[in-house]
Amino acid sequence: MKKLIILSVVFLLGMSRLSAQGAYNVTQEWSYDGSVCQFQDLPGDRFMASIEIYDIANNIVVYDGTQFVATNVFSATFNVQMEVQAHCNNPLLEFPPNFKIYSVVRMVNITPPGVLYCGNKDTNSGITCNSFSAELTLNPISIP
Repeated sequence: MKKLIILSVVFLLGMSRLSAQGAYNVTQEWSYDGSVCQFQDLPGDRFMASIEIYDIANNIVVYDGTQFVATNVFSATFNVQMEVQAHCNNPLLEFPPNFKIYSVVRMVNITPPGVLYCGNKDTNSGITCNSFSAELTLNPISIP
């Protein structure tokens, strides 16, 4: 019984260490130079970052999420553990997962009716289940 308790504690410590290292986190970073598009300095101005994780091998959208962050923040981190881990462990999949991650960063005003100032997008491909074992940082997006 004592060995079982020790083994359980070691397992839980290992799992917490893995979580602390950013497993199943996807980070999108961006830069903004203001040469083409500018915020209007209104209270509702935000960056809107969205990602879609698509398994192209099995034709399934695994995750679709959006975050709104302040105009002085230039990254967003999405925790996709529940969705990606469940998908990767699904024994009914016809093919091993092969992911494409579509990402979009837009400059918006969230005050109704909402305003889209501008934005840009990117695609990251060739991502496997193992890619999520540590934090996954996508290609940076440049907003003109």
